[in-house]
Amino acid sequence: MNITKQIEAKIKDFPLGTTFGYNELDIPNEKFTTAAKAIERLLKKGVIKKIAKGTFYKPEQTVFGELKPDEKEMIKPYLFKNGKRIAYVTGNLLYNQLGLTT
Repeated sequence: MNITKQIEAKIKDFPLGTTFGYNELDIPNEKFTTAAKAIERLLKKGVIKKIAKGTFYKPEQTVFGELKPDEKEMIKPYLFKNGKRIAYVTGNLLYNQLGLTT
């Protein structure tokens, strides 16, 4: 199975609105350049969208248009690294989640 089909199969398994990066795609180091080109093609087709450098998501289509992932999904790459928590939500966002502010 070539790397493009492998990436497409992995992306199909991701739920809509979930963010992912190169780590979640299980790409071998020697195939990284090929994988980057395959991801670029998927971006042009509109299958995936880019949030930040190396962070992508599958957009969800509704009658009102395309939905972006929720806030928790968008900040997930900054809170976790290799499945381990490296940071925490603080400040106004935390107070808002707790219902203390609007």
